[in-house]
Amino acid sequence: MIRWCVTHRSPVGPQYRIVFRSSTNVPPYRIENFSLETIRVHQSRVRISDILLPHQTCEYTWDEPLKPHLLVVDMLPSQADDNSRPIRIGVFSMDDIATFPTKSLAVEVRADGPTRVLRLTDVMTPFPRPPMGKKEPAGWQQYLGSPVVEFQLKLHSLSVSLVDSTPSELVYVSWNAVAFQATWTEHMAQLALHVSVHSMQIDNQVRTTRYPVLLNFTNSPALDATIVRETTYTSIEFLRYVNVMLQPMHWRIDGTLINQLAAMFVSPEDVQHNTAPTREVLILHDRVRDFDASIVGLLGVPRETTVSKKLYFEKFELAPIQASLSFATSSSSTNASTTNTSTTNAVQVAGVRQILQAAGKTLTKIHNAPLHWRALRWQHMFVPRETMLNQMSLHYQHEAYRQAYVLLGSVDVLGNPVKVWHNLRGGLESFVWEPLRGWQE
Repeated sequence: MIRWCVTHRSPVGPQYRIVFRSSTNVPPYRIENFSLETIRVHQSRVRISDILLPHQTCEYTWDEPLKPHLLVVDMLPSQADDNSRPIRIGVFSMDDIATFPTKSLAVEVRADGPTRVLRLTDVMTPFPRPPMGKKEPAGWQQYLGSPVVEFQLKLHSLSVSLVDSTPSELVYVSWNAVAFQATWTEHMAQLALHVSVHSMQIDNQVRTTRYPVLLNFTNSPALDATIVRETTYTSIEFLRYVNVMLQPMHWRIDGTLINQLAAMFVSPEDVQHNTAPTREVLILHDRVRDFDASIVGLLGVPRETTVSKKLYFEKFELAPIQASLSFATSSSSTNASTTNTSTTNAVQVAGVRQILQAAGKTLTKIHNAPLHWRALRWQHMFVPRETMLNQMSLHYQHEAYRQAYVLLGSVDVLGNPVKVWHNLRGGLESFVWEPLRGWQE
């Protein structure tokens, strides 16, 4: 068996310095012989072989990286004086997780964290199963071992209000029946966090709005999220199970609220008059710079040299997202934006702004546009953190581009053809199925 180490070569003057760094402590492959036979394994087209006695396990890697990555498994004679030829079990690939029922042994390729395992068992002795009287845990609990500590926190309701400087309440957010559950096994080898929100609603508190409810969910629980993490691996972040589920939701957005929120968080006067930094801001920047320097001194390693750990997901699921979107600009928002425009911009562009606002008010009125983002599922994925975030961003961007025609078809200036199609389809279904249902009764 050949073990590989990572070397880094850097020129230092006229010499070359080679630095040997310890590689990860996770083996790429492992072979488990749970049978009563003696097994010989070797890489395809390579003469170097390893022998495993009954109920013996060994770590494995490819002896020749440039040769085919296929593992040849042979069963040797059980008696020492037997000169018969070995029995060929088969040639197996370690890339795909699968089960190979052969005549002599049962072969299975499975994943144990980032390690691929080739397990061999006798055909007559199946894999151990739990007793019939004991039920297997369902859901996220099947990814957790025997928990020793369980912490639960339940909140009847939680509310947050957003108030501007007028003062006037803009948004009211309420969560009902919020439950937190944290569980961990012995020595904190596995940690699990489960969050559930029975119902959630965001209310638009602007008096002149046409949509009093900004966001509401149709079913319960509105949010259900679970993370199961294993801490036994030090070189990687091993997330055994990640699941996030959102119920179908309704978004009703009013332009008045958008304008008031923008005016609350972005002030044009601050942008125009506070361009030069004040003495307090300069002092704050100096303190932040000193704090960063002290942190680097304590750690002994600059920020640029720190490398984030790779993430391994045994099972990652983001459930499909279904939403119904409605958007409209009101007259009050148009008048308010026109007043602000006339006071902050030149007079000659005010007329053009009014024309653009009138066109935007007509073209951006959307009524119940059905949006659907497909689920994102990964299984046995080993990627850096940046790659994971990039793949998630590309997935949801592609789903958003795919539904652009739905938003265009829900615009009222075109007669809302999406709504017409849904009404026509519902009418045809009722016309066909209602008589059949009555005839069956």
